[in-house]
Amino acid sequence: WKGKYLCGSSSFDLEVNLYHDKPTSAFTVAVRKVSCDCSINACFTTFFNLMKTALCTDTADCAKPVRKPFCIPKSCGWASQVSDEEFLEGVQPIFRMAACSLESRIQSVKMLCDVAQKDAHYLELPAFQPQCVQQLCELVMDETDDVRQHAVMAIAALTELDSYREAFIHSSVLPELFCLVENCQYETAQMRRTAAAILAVFSRTHPYTVRCELQHQHQFNLTSWLQHASCLLDARTRESALIVKTYLEDVSIADCSAVAGGCGDIDSDCLISEDDAAAYLPIIH
Repeated sequence: WKGKYLCGSSSFDLEVNLYHDKPTSAFTVAVRKVSCDCSINACFTTFFNLMKTALCTDTADCAKPVRKPFCIPKSCGWASQVSDEEFLEGVQPIFRMAACSLESRIQSVKMLCDVAQKDAHYLELPAFQPQCVQQLCELVMDETDDVRQHAVMAIAALTELDSYREAFIHSSVLPELFCLVENCQYETAQMRRTAAAILAVFSRTHPYTVRCELQHQHQFNLTSWLQHASCLLDARTRESALIVKTYLEDVSIADCSAVAGGCGDIDSDCLISEDDAAAYLPIIH
């Protein structure tokens, strides 16, 4: 089997091979890391140990560490505070890279994943937020999966901020996320699961606005999508899709018209509490 592990801006590709020794009727599972970012070596070790624990019948053998864990010294001063001007100046090259070659776009969207983990103060700067939203909307529609999958991960991180939720709902990325949630090759499972989790958050917090936006985008058939939500093969994707189905099916066309007509914030009547939101949002990661 071939697989890919995503963690924000980092990832690794791996191969899992199963061997059978006929004379002893024993099975051997070999896991090989094909490629990875150096920052995610510890994640591969964790993944391998969990897999070994799940499959190994010898508990004593499972207790043996695969390798010594790598720890970053606490004395490294990487978390120094930067001013708003320094932050804005630092992200401009990232945005420019997103308009260049494939490799530049990949590196750009990976860096945006890291930027999305910054303090909300920086992320909600008026000089940054609109440009970031626009850039990620373009990157999600990139022709290359490597670019698109990291763009979805960045959007997932930013979705924890309500100002970004509203911005993405009113953007072209909304129907694109719905299109990503479908039965397709398993190598894109994480992107589909994350897209579905984002849509679940959108639907729980702004159901009327989501339905209203999709109603005005006639090229997307929401009714058909909702009907097929229960038919999704991947269990985790299906779980999030059914949450979307539950919330959006309760929204009437009249309510959508009220939103379009500017009759206040009709979503506020059905917003989930901060505690419920905090409990659900970590699922994205």
